[in-house]
Amino acid sequence: MGNRANLILQKKNSNNKLILEANNQLPFFWLLMLDLNTIEKSESKFLNCFESQNKNCERNFKINKTDFEKNTKISKEYIKKFHPDLTTKFEQFSEYIKNIISDNFIELDFIEITNFYSSPTEFLYEIKKTLLSIKEMKSLDKKDLSEYLSNPNFFYLVGYDTYVNIEHKFSDFSKDYNQLQIDIANEKGNKHKEREKENKLKKKDKRKRTLYGIFISIIGLSMLIIHIIMIIHDNDMKNGRGIRGIIFGLLIMIYGFYKIKKTTTNTV
Repeated sequence: MGNRANLILQKKNSNNKLILEANNQLPFFWLLMLDLNTIEKSESKFLNCFESQNKNCERNFKINKTDFEKNTKISKEYIKKFHPDLTTKFEQFSEYIKNIISDNFIELDFIEITNFYSSPTEFLYEIKKTLLSIKEMKSLDKKDLSEYLSNPNFFYLVGYDTYVNIEHKFSDFSKDYNQLQIDIANEKGNKHKEREKENKLKKKDKRKRTLYGIFISIIGLSMLIIHIIMIIHDNDMKNGRGIRGIIFGLLIMIYGFYKIKKTTTNTV
C-alpha cells in the first residue's frame, strides 16, 4: 500500500469527503495551498500525534477559504514565474478546490510521508523551507525540484481521485485530468492485449515443439521396435547392424522425450 497522503474536504454537519489521494509522495499542488503560518500553528499537534501513534489525534493541516485564496494567489504568480508550463494545470486544480470549499475546510493528511525522513521535525522543516521559497519568489533548490517536480504528470502533481468519495471529482471538473485517466486506461488495455497476444503465440509455439518431440519419439520407438523384430526373425540382423539400429532408435526416442520434457517444463 505504501505511505499515503490524503486531501480531505471537512464539511460542516456532514461526513468528511476524500478529494484526492497520493502514494509515497506529497503532491506539489497540495503544498501550494499551504503557508508558513498554517504549518507553524499546527506543528506541535502534528508532532505530538506522530509520537503518540494515535490515529484519532489532531494530525491534519487545515485551510479555510480565505487562506486558500490568499495562498493560491501567491502560488499562481510563483508558477507563472518559475514553471509556466504548469500554469494551466494549477489553475484547473485551484479553481476546482475553490468551487468545493465553500465555507468548509480543506485538510491535508500527510503524516505517513514523514516515514521517508529521519524525523517529523526534519519533514516539517523541509516543507517550511519550500514554502518560504515560494513566499519570497525564489527558485526551489535541486532537492525540492527532484522531490516535487521530477515528474510533470498531472497525477504526480495532484494525486489520484480513483477511490475518493466526493460527489464531484476532479476528473469531472478537469478535462485534461480526465483525458489522462482515459489515456492511462487505454494504455493498460493495450498492454494487456499485447500480453494476451504474446501468450497465445508462446502457447502455439509450445504446442508445436511438443508435437515435434512426440513425432521424434514415435520415429525412435518405431525404429527400436522394427530392429528388435528384425533381430528376432533374421539371424543376419543379430550382428552389429541390428544392434546399431536398436541403439540409434533408442537415442532418437530419448531425444524426443527430452524435447517434450523441456517444452512442458517451460512456463508460458
